Amino acid sequence: MDWLDKVTFPNEARCKDPEYARNLYSRMIKRMLRNGTTTVLYFATIHLQASQILAQLCDSLGQRGYIGKLNIDQLSPDYYLETTASSLDTTETFIKYCYETFRPEDGRTGIVHPVITPRFIPTCSWELLTGLGELARKYDCHVQSHAAETVDQITLVKSQYPDLERDIAIFDAVGLMRPNKTVFAHGVHLRDSEVTELVNQNIGIAACPLSNILYSRGVVPVRRYMDKGLRVGLGTDVAGGPQISMLSAIRGAVLAERTVDFVEIDRVGEGWPEDGKCAWDVDFTYGYYLATVLPSHNPVTLLFRFFVVFPLCFRLSLCGLC
Repeated sequence: MDWLDKVTFPNEARCKDPEYARNLYSRMIKRMLRNGTTTVLYFATIHLQASQILAQLCDSLGQRGYIGKLNIDQLSPDYYLETTASSLDTTETFIKYCYETFRPEDGRTGIVHPVITPRFIPTCSWELLTGLGELARKYDCHVQSHAAETVDQITLVKSQYPDLERDIAIFDAVGLMRPNKTVFAHGVHLRDSEVTELVNQNIGIAACPLSNILYSRGVVPVRRYMDKGLRVGLGTDVAGGPQISMLSAIRGAVLAERTVDFVEIDRVGEGWPEDGKCAWDVDFTYGYYLATVLPSHNPVTLLFRFFVVFPLCFRLSLCGLC
């Protein structure tokens, strides 16, 4: 939740300004297209107008967009919060807008599709979740959200819903598990029984290897999930990941699969993970410290940095890895 409060919410709130949203989204779509991404599943913001702008830009620039106007009615700063009634009302307005404005032509599938998008369980009240489930059924919409992403998130969900405890059980109870139409981002901490339930209902997940490692401090065991029959797609998660290119996500997926056995996650549901904090995050500041300040205290290490690390980075850059 610290990441949301300090980084994500303040930035998303700026999309209340239509001009800011238009500039941001146009640059983002063009950059994605340059990187070869022609279809995107978007988490937009809580703003109706900004979400409509994103839909318009996808249509005009030629990117197929499955677009969700976010839903948040609790556990968010006052400057980035909806009432339950307004969240449901603007969501229905956005759905109608997409269906009426971007009609398929000449027997082709449409280029813009509305998606029911509760941000994740902690920021949505039970009333909001059940209302969104009703809208999903009424308009036969796709659904997306986050599920089993981080330890603090699943711990918070358990405290909010002590009877149901887990994301998948809650989404199922409110009607947001829609066969062939629901996608959950991440799924790092899914239990085997939950994977089986997703398989039975033809629901997929979007694994985002780079942000899972950086933010969730875990990995999606893709082979384990797929062996159980789960459909797994690959996501860049450009909010929590460092690269917009799907090629970077592919590299991340390969690295993540090599680390599956390093990460201890209870997949059978016999225990509950400890919600611990790292003493010092290895972020960009720490990285620069290791590469510059720390080695300068040792002449041997300094030489190593110049003659080994720099040529190594040059070789990696030739492979597109650095």
